[in-house]
Amino acid sequence: MEKEQPQTSQMGKYIVELENIEHQTNNVEDMLMLCCYDINQHQSEYNQIVDDVNQLNTNLLSIQEKQKKLSSIIESNQQQADKLTRLIMLKNPDLLNSYNGTLLRKKSLCEIEQMIVLLSQQIQLLQNKIDNITFKSLPIEQINYLKNQLIKQFVILFFY
Repeated sequence: MEKEQPQTSQMGKYIVELENIEHQTNNVEDMLMLCCYDINQHQSEYNQIVDDVNQLNTNLLSIQEKQKKLSSIIESNQQQADKLTRLIMLKNPDLLNSYNGTLLRKKSLCEIEQMIVLLSQQIQLLQNKIDNITFKSLPIEQINYLKNQLIKQFVILFFY
């Protein structure tokens, strides 16, 4: 009997150890399940990011196509504007510049600002003349002449 007790106590120790191992195994399994869940979450987030990047690439391609179309439209409009400018110059030789009848180059912003200042001064002078003269005393031809001079100044400003 004495031998049976040590074997029984030894068996009890093994059972306790096995229960501890089972408990640790269950803990490891739980941790593995949590890791798998986290991996799946991260994979899902990664897939969403990939989808978002693909959508952005699609949007970028669409924008690039629209930019190409817009550039084409702008170029076409510029050609039409050039044709219109040439036509205006042909129909109105008074609008030709002093460089042997060639079309004027495009003005810089500074030049346009200077022309606006000059035009404003001319408008002010015309306004002063108009203020000094009553329309009743002016013949209609002279009023039309002053009006046409003002219009020509605007045309010169924007076409030269």
